[in-house]
Amino acid sequence: MSQLYRQNRILIDLDAIRHNYRLMKQRVGDAVRVMAVVKANAYGHGMVEVARTVVAAGCTDLAVAIPEEGILLREAGVEADILVLGASTPVAAQAAIDNRLTQTVFEPDMIATLQETASSLGKTALIHIKLD
Repeated sequence: MSQLYRQNRILIDLDAIRHNYRLMKQRVGDAVRVMAVVKANAYGHGMVEVARTVVAAGCTDLAVAIPEEGILLREAGVEADILVLGASTPVAAQAAIDNRLTQTVFEPDMIATLQETASSLGKTALIHIKLD
């Protein structure tokens, strides 16, 4: 059997990402905050690199899918606000609070869990309430 080798490659143009962020920001104006969604490794573009690029261009808000992605950004030195889009879980509460991640909550019990955990740490829980 003969082997086939793919010749595909992908080139990520961080200058284009920076340019696109600035265009979007210019279009919506200074009163509107633009959130860069960098979940799933920034859709294959490199989460840390894309996050650093848009933050350097003025972006103050990032979104990730799970707390682990937010923690990775914090470990890489990213200081922007980070929203975790996926449902928060009790097991991730302390890590989210320690890393200043805004947790999306769907259930009142999770709000209480985050509040209790934050209180025990002497910190404030950051939450985003999703309503259907």
